[in-house]
Amino acid sequence: NVIDELMKGLWDACKFAKIVITGGEIAELGNRICGYGNGMHFNWTATAIGSLIKNLKKPLDGNDIIKGDAIISLRSRGFRSNGFSLVRKILSQSFGEEWHKEKYSELLTWGEAVITPSIIYSPLITELFKRRIKIKGIVHITGGGIPDNFKRILKKKNLGADFTDLFPPHNPMLLLKKLGNVDNKEMYRIWNMGNGMMIVVPAFEVEKTLSYISKNGYEAKKCGEITNNGGIRIITENDVLEF
Repeated sequence: NVIDELMKGLWDACKFAKIVITGGEIAELGNRICGYGNGMHFNWTATAIGSLIKNLKKPLDGNDIIKGDAIISLRSRGFRSNGFSLVRKILSQSFGEEWHKEKYSELLTWGEAVITPSIIYSPLITELFKRRIKIKGIVHITGGGIPDNFKRILKKKNLGADFTDLFPPHNPMLLLKKLGNVDNKEMYRIWNMGNGMMIVVPAFEVEKTLSYISKNGYEAKKCGEITNNGGIRIITENDVLEF
């Protein structure tokens, strides 16, 4: 039953991303993978092979980014499988080993709330390339949060970024902040805080880019711009976080 559910999730994700499952196997690792309870413990991995879209003439590595370029954020749905060491630590300290059974809301347990399925962005990115949007950089906001991931595409000396209008963090993140007394800087360094992916485009491409994104069913907005201050700044209503 566990494997059936895993395979259904994999099939649904691959169908959405327009890729095929050509074969594979599941290796039995026995007790080498630890986990909760007496059920099956597993390590779920895969290899993807494909071809670059024809419009992509050279690697998209951030080398073309300059001061004044715009940053567009794509909304996430939840934690996106990152920062769960802190999630588990806070919830186990608050509710014990069976924290996942505790009520998060009238309809959800904490276990259900923290594994909200991720949005898959690859079909959208492919469509933007087909529309010849001048994308200069793409950042997947995974472990390391916004600052650590975004720094990877700032290749030129002294380039930085100011984030002035990010999507707000999801409610489970805000509740965990209170339960674990986590400071704002730590939250933005570990979780995506509602922002699953970021795209850097020239300022004049913002409206066209947002229009295409909206037509493809994703939620997005301009969240900041590239600066020459050499650092990452996240500006919220109550704080200015510098990284």
